Amino acid sequence: MTKVLAVALLDVRRLSFGIASGALVAGLVPALASGLGGKVEIGAVAAVAFLVVGLAAGGAFGADFADGKSSFFFARPLPAGVLIGGRFAALLALAAAAFFSLMASSWISSSDRSGWNPSVLTRFHAELLLSAWALSLFVSLAVAARGRGVRVDGGTRAMLMIPVRLALSMGAFLLVFGLFADLVLRAYFQDSVPVRIFLLSWVAASLVASCLAIAGGRTERGRISRYQGRVMTAHFALVAVVVAAAWTWVLHPGVQAIQRVNTWTWGSSDGRTAYVRAEVDRGDSRTFTPVFVLDVASGQTRRLDADAYQGPWVSADGGTVVWSEATPFFFRPLWRRLGGTTTYRVRTASGDIAPLPMPGKLPDYRSVRDLSNFGAIDWVLPSPDGDVFAIQWNRHLSFTSRSRGELSEIDEWKDRAGLSRGINLQEAAFLPSGELRATRVVRDAGGGQSLAFIDIDPKTASVKTLVSIPADGSLRVQFDLKATRALVTSVTRPGRGALIALIDLSTATDAPKPTVLLKDVLFPQAAFLADGRIAVSNGGSVGAGQKQALKTFSPAGQALLDIPIGEGMAPRLGREMFPGILGASTGTFTDELSLVDCNSGAVLRRLPGLNSPGWFLRNPAPPGTPAAQILLSREGKLYELPSPSAELRLLLPRS
Repeated sequence: MTKVLAVALLDVRRLSFGIASGALVAGLVPALASGLGGKVEIGAVAAVAFLVVGLAAGGAFGADFADGKSSFFFARPLPAGVLIGGRFAALLALAAAAFFSLMASSWISSSDRSGWNPSVLTRFHAELLLSAWALSLFVSLAVAARGRGVRVDGGTRAMLMIPVRLALSMGAFLLVFGLFADLVLRAYFQDSVPVRIFLLSWVAASLVASCLAIAGGRTERGRISRYQGRVMTAHFALVAVVVAAAWTWVLHPGVQAIQRVNTWTWGSSDGRTAYVRAEVDRGDSRTFTPVFVLDVASGQTRRLDADAYQGPWVSADGGTVVWSEATPFFFRPLWRRLGGTTTYRVRTASGDIAPLPMPGKLPDYRSVRDLSNFGAIDWVLPSPDGDVFAIQWNRHLSFTSRSRGELSEIDEWKDRAGLSRGINLQEAAFLPSGELRATRVVRDAGGGQSLAFIDIDPKTASVKTLVSIPADGSLRVQFDLKATRALVTSVTRPGRGALIALIDLSTATDAPKPTVLLKDVLFPQAAFLADGRIAVSNGGSVGAGQKQALKTFSPAGQALLDIPIGEGMAPRLGREMFPGILGASTGTFTDELSLVDCNSGAVLRRLPGLNSPGWFLRNPAPPGTPAAQILLSREGKLYELPSPSAELRLLLPRS
């Protein structure tokens, strides 16, 4: 212990005055910032002070080997453990001196006694101090070991191997870093633990390498260099294996890894398939929610290897699916440079998978700069025949074809002043003629807004306006399966409520008039039933009590049934699960599903704790098919209800 203290006193005597003086000056920063109208936390100043202490102490330790002072310690003789322990004790003493000097200066300058509180120190400060010390020691020791006096054997051969080794080292480093960055971006974007572990592992390896180099190399610089190189090479190999294994295991979960299904789950229009977004037993559940494709009838499930929220996008008939294939993100520019194709894929009804033809102007990872456009595509709408695709990105609407390539484009940036909202592909549909029927909200010179129904020719991008109606506030548009009728729902506003209107676009008149189904109601919703009728949720009128009710209307908009449900919040419409039987969430917090017979007006069954997933998405599965009968519990379990009176069948998770 005496020898440890003696070694520690050497560093304390050399560095204490400068560190304490700097800490006294740094302690004035919060008071100075407060006087200038700003605010600087004392914890941030303490972090900078600890960083300086660690760098100074580690640098002084390594510099002794460059200056030849290390021979003094080993000539005593002095064990390497005592030397390292003494320098570490000096580090702690210097950190304590810096902290007390900093706090005293801050307390005196601000006259705030409450600021004298050791709780400003956190684990981050300790990690910063030790990391700075370890890295500074490693770097200064490496500089000392490779300084003058070290002769490299091999001459010309060694010089020729330098660029080869450098290229191999950089390639290996970029490979490991790319996989690790891809892992963090996809699965741990909101969790800092993996990044901290990764960085601290290098700090720990640097410290171990330095300690072993001092113990084994002593004053011989060549041996110090070899020890450092071997330890860091072994650590890099270990990190490479761990990163590759973690990347493979975390980003490629099987169906048994599913722990919870979330609401971004829906039944496809083919009536057989459900696309399930789930939380799994790995990764950060706020970031990593992979998509699984479930055959509801058979229960067969496979993971769709797609980028987050970059698909799947499904055609109206469910036969064509588009998604962005999840490949290592940071390698995509290199892959494109080497002649690789886009990551976007299309699978047709026949099961064939091919690259999706992309717009020429779309940033598609041709350079490193394009990496900033991760998730550049907003929406892709495939045509039912699987040949034409409407692609929306950054106020651009492009049309491409599998057989003809890029067709046309609408650049809505060119008319930015006249558009308050661009064309929304979630509210669009392909017609049998091949045209795309969509809506856009247009703002005129006087500030007024109108909702325009338009047909777009994919070949030429020419736009034909069918009808334009006044638009007040935000609107939601829903087309029926043939896109010949549309439901327009306005947003509820205080004191005025909202309305639901029906527009028939199949008439030959130049300007079809909207038929108002409901107005001045709270939180309305509407949906087309399979037979053409319309179901509407009515949560009560403005100024009246909230009486839950469902209303049905004929395809032309005439009122048919008024179905009272009871007190509570407005029911949220789900899917038509069986012909004429609608699932509606009727609980106070949408935690109860009621099966409502839209023919008789009777509530057939109430299912507590369940709701209809994907109720907010278009192209519902046909009623009576397995994909229309899926239900989601508040615990995140996915069920199938084979008939209105049947028992629930658990689909996912399976464990």
